[in-house]
Amino acid sequence: MFVFCFIQNWTTCLADRILVNSAFTKSVFEKHISSKIPVQILYPTIPDQLPSASNADEKSINFLSINRFERKKNLSLAIEAFARLHQSLQNSSSKSIHLFMIGGYDPRLNENVEYFDELNQLATKHNLNSNLITFVRSFSDEQKREYLSKCHCVLYTPSFEHFGIVPLEGMQAGRPVIATATGGPLETILDGKTGYLCKEPLEENFARRMKEFVINENLSKQMGEQGKQHVQQKFSFEPFRKQLNEHVEELLSQSVRNNRCLMFLFLLTLLFVLPVVVFSRFF
Repeated sequence: MFVFCFIQNWTTCLADRILVNSAFTKSVFEKHISSKIPVQILYPTIPDQLPSASNADEKSINFLSINRFERKKNLSLAIEAFARLHQSLQNSSSKSIHLFMIGGYDPRLNENVEYFDELNQLATKHNLNSNLITFVRSFSDEQKREYLSKCHCVLYTPSFEHFGIVPLEGMQAGRPVIATATGGPLETILDGKTGYLCKEPLEENFARRMKEFVINENLSKQMGEQGKQHVQQKFSFEPFRKQLNEHVEELLSQSVRNNRCLMFLFLLTLLFVLPVVVFSRFF
């Protein structure tokens, strides 16, 4: 393991430039790898998608979780928060609510199978039947677009994710995102504008923010519009292309300067060494 880490660190530091996907990743990188090369941030982009259909005709306020069925994704947070929300609305005449849990699933992976069963048991424990919660395994891109169109808010439950593409997908589709106030979402979600960033206690704060979309049905559209603009301005292909191009041009410029320096040193060496060689040869 030590040898592998040494080789990894050594080869990484041979790079001309090191780019990472977030300030959070940068802090982790600099903590574990010593490099004289400055680490710079290049945010990922996502491909343009077809505009999401309106959710105005939905009979319920829909919440959507998109993530692999793995324990590190903390999907139980979405169910626990939804259960709290459902409990708080029991005696209310507000619109009904629904939670869609969609995620990558491989039946050959024990963790996927076990965790999926655990989440279903958790839903049963809170008396969340199929009228309240829907589980979807291994969805297609078309299905994901369909569920994004249905939903009023995306729930992003992992903590300390290095970046996290799901919040961008949600905002690009015009849907606000509720996430933990950790890692990548701190850099992608504008708290109170394109979604909400929640601190501990997470279940309580997620449920409180989710309730705002039930009480104010226009909130999803208002935040969603701001989210779309935010992604277009900062995370679409054009700013990614522009920043990447700037990095490439700087590296090429440095390479030209380095080559000129090498040529100058070579000529300087010839200027001083050649006369010495000639002098020693003939005298």
